[in-house]
Amino acid sequence: MGDRHRLLQRLWLFRRRVFSGKDASDAELLLPATELLKPQNPPPGLLCRIEEEIEVIEMQRLGSKAGRPDRSRLRSRYPWFITGLLTGAVASALLLILLPQTIFRGSPAPVAAMAGPAGAVVVKADNQGNRHYLIVEFQPMMSDQDGAMELWALAPEGEAPRSLGLLTEKGAVTVLALSDPLEAGYVLALSREPDGGSPGSGPSGPVLMTAEIR
Repeated sequence: MGDRHRLLQRLWLFRRRVFSGKDASDAELLLPATELLKPQNPPPGLLCRIEEEIEVIEMQRLGSKAGRPDRSRLRSRYPWFITGLLTGAVASALLLILLPQTIFRGSPAPVAAMAGPAGAVVVKADNQGNRHYLIVEFQPMMSDQDGAMELWALAPEGEAPRSLGLLTEKGAVTVLALSDPLEAGYVLALSREPDGGSPGSGPSGPVLMTAEIR
């Protein structure tokens, strides 16, 4: 069974559950998203192709070996499926359009760079309205470092350090969501911690490198 066929089956089962009323909240979450799209007519033949796919899935589900089912009867039994499939397509299109704009729209500006025996770190900021992200690129010098790498922010007023999160993988890019943007004057610090992060409210392991946000 191909990936496309498996995807259609998953959509079919998901939409059957949603539009049967067992999980109507999922359908409600998709409704506001449709307001962002301009009404468009479907390409010629799209609905016919969808119906063909529905017939194949229905025949396999019922284990039918006797010809094609009656199309009008299938429509009457599953009138919600085409609507559900099109709604799923709209949601997928929105993800493709909006997700890159949410995190990586444009070129985030570098705000800090630090280096030490453990490696080098470049930090970029991406602030969009009330959404704030730090994009952290960590290139380690040694591949056998134990523990986790945790990033901290120290306010210029001398407040207690605030954990920004753990770097996901050594040598990978980590995207950290912030409640508030970090302004110039904040100091970033990277510490080596036990797996899972520091057990306390501040760094418990050695601070490997620091840098001030520009």
